Amino acid sequence: MNTQYLERAMLITGGFEGSDPWANITGNFDGEGLTCGQLGKTIKAGDQQAVVKNYMAAHGTSELMALMPKTGSEYIKVINANIKSGMAIVVKWSDKKGRVVEPYKSELAAFWKSAKMVVKQREHADAHEGKLAEAWVADWKGDGSFQEFALFFDVAAQNGSLKDVTAAVVDAYIGGDPSKAVAKTLQWVDSVPKKTSGYDDAKKNVLIWRGVLAAAGLPVVRLFVFAVLRAQKAVAEWQWDVVNRKGTLAVGEGWIHGRKWNFMEKFDLIAPPVNAVIEEIVAAKPVAPPVNAGPASAGAMFRVAAHSGLWLRSTPSSSNNKNKVAAYAQGTLVKFVANSSAADWWEVSVDEGGGTRTGFMAAGLLSPVASTVAANPAPAASAAGPASVPATAAGVVEVHFPNPGNRPVKRSETTGRIWRLNEPGAPTRAGLTPAKRAADLAAVIAWLNPEKSARHLPDNSNTYCNIYAYDYACLAQCYIPRVWWTQKGIHELTLGHTVVIKYEDTVDELTANMLYQWFRDWGGHFGWTAAHDLDELQSNANAGGISIIVAKNSQGHGHITAVVPEITGKAAKRDAGEKVVIPLESQAGSTNHNYITKTTQWWTSSKYSTGFWVHA
Repeated sequence: MNTQYLERAMLITGGFEGSDPWANITGNFDGEGLTCGQLGKTIKAGDQQAVVKNYMAAHGTSELMALMPKTGSEYIKVINANIKSGMAIVVKWSDKKGRVVEPYKSELAAFWKSAKMVVKQREHADAHEGKLAEAWVADWKGDGSFQEFALFFDVAAQNGSLKDVTAAVVDAYIGGDPSKAVAKTLQWVDSVPKKTSGYDDAKKNVLIWRGVLAAAGLPVVRLFVFAVLRAQKAVAEWQWDVVNRKGTLAVGEGWIHGRKWNFMEKFDLIAPPVNAVIEEIVAAKPVAPPVNAGPASAGAMFRVAAHSGLWLRSTPSSSNNKNKVAAYAQGTLVKFVANSSAADWWEVSVDEGGGTRTGFMAAGLLSPVASTVAANPAPAASAAGPASVPATAAGVVEVHFPNPGNRPVKRSETTGRIWRLNEPGAPTRAGLTPAKRAADLAAVIAWLNPEKSARHLPDNSNTYCNIYAYDYACLAQCYIPRVWWTQKGIHELTLGHTVVIKYEDTVDELTANMLYQWFRDWGGHFGWTAAHDLDELQSNANAGGISIIVAKNSQGHGHITAVVPEITGKAAKRDAGEKVVIPLESQAGSTNHNYITKTTQWWTSSKYSTGFWVHA
């Protein structure tokens, strides 16, 4: 079993159901009685009982009862009863709309997201859905990609079986004419009855999928035909819900439950952004010059190349500020829609926050990316479009201030804060599973120990939240700058020139206020993406990712803090609906904390402009 494939597929499948997938709790809206956990285990199917019984066999019931003090005894009775008797009990836990009522919902969520129960869910997925998906991928005889595994895993988790929709059936349907097969399957998707669940999403998906599939290769077409044929085997009222989900996984993007999803990068359907390797630059470094690319065709993928980001506008002009829709950082992925009436402006679309925004961007500041789905660039330029666009600034690399002679830099010292720590025995985040990566981060926090380390403690009027964020990121194997290139340095790098690191000339130190802008301008270039809410910040941290809150202060010093994995005795604050309202943080500043759940949402103060950022 490919462990990384399994972990990634579980996050995708669970993510369709909510922002905190381990704690997904849904009621009897679909006749399944009660559905729990990341993979939607139900009482009616009996698989929920199997997972909980495995948990109780390993750990007993004491922790379950502690997490479910009001409802635990009743829940254990359900688990140990036969399916009919268990269903009779749990259907009473749902209201008339099929939603689980309190205190059942919050107590079930607390139990299903507990560390030991998460392990049991993973073990079950490994032994059941993972093995099914692995066998189906082998029978599929495709390229064995993660995209194939993710699609088949979702079928195993949500639907349980292929219903005889095998590779042979799909290939016979396609015959020798993929275009005809695509047209026929899209026609069926477009035929969705108006009052059917999934109607709005299906209508949007037809428009997206028609464009993508027109340029797709046979591997994607095969997966899409499979998705449609399998959806047609589902219960009639849910067929289009199934095709929205499976079709999105097959094609790489689409609408599901009113939200826009894009898996192009996760499935390697487009090239990832340029991410420089962490390295110590101690001498002049040659940099590759930009490469020109040809004009775009419909569906081609691009990234924002402008160093300070780029505005999406409602009209193809920068002559006024009234047409500004939204700003996007360098590295943001956009899709070419069409040329515009103005030279050097393109109509593009951007996926964001569960939806799609369409507008105009300056074409000369967009950089093409390789794609196995989108069509190749057209052979000739339109009169309305530019002849070429520059590639992204691949030479703007990660930078750390050189340490002459590699002198020791320790937590116990107040000197050398501009350099990276280099103490022997420092822990790093190297785990291959979310649980291990989260544990690695706990070890990093314990080792850095900002409550005691002289390097991070405040002195006089100075605080060192930026130093702590830098150290935390370095040990976690991702990048937050301590020093960053000046405009002079960036200009030289983008021209392909050799640049020597020189303090206050080609590089300069960054404060927390300056880091706020760095994340907006450069975060995407180094693997950071904007998070939409506190649930996403905390869930990413709990899965072993790096989550950051950075705030620019209009009246003084800014602040940067890490949202960190929850551990025993240290947890985020959640409301009755299990939404995070105060995350668990680790910080240096005027007061230092290895772990703290604050009493207020400090970043909402009117003096702050705030960014939430996550890194896998």
